[in-house]
Amino acid sequence: PTLGYLAYMNMSGDRLMVRDFDLKKVLANSGVDYLIVLSTPTETFVPGKEWSYQLDVTQKEKRPLKFSLQASPEGMSVSETGLLTWQVPTDRTAAENIILLIENDNGDSTFHNFEIRPGSEAGSS
Repeated sequence: PTLGYLAYMNMSGDRLMVRDFDLKKVLANSGVDYLIVLSTPTETFVPGKEWSYQLDVTQKEKRPLKFSLQASPEGMSVSETGLLTWQVPTDRTAAENIILLIENDNGDSTFHNFEIRPGSEAGSS
């Protein structure tokens, strides 16, 4: 949906169907309040290098957002604009789970949970 289309299989599984889909337009016309993360993080990090991820968050009404890490590796931080950064230690070889709380001043909130794991230079940001 964040790419502007939906792809799905028919019930018999022999045909792939693709339809245009404007998620932001559908949400705006839905009449419901929403606060969602549209972005997807880079899945890998490289020990000894900086890892970063800029969140793309949308909500019904433009309100100030607050980002707070609920679970993350030591040294990871999130800015007021939703940019996560982490200078990865050179000895880091295990996957890391991240839980980020996103709130606005209307009391709306959502969690963004994901895992990143060690990878190669090509798979990092």
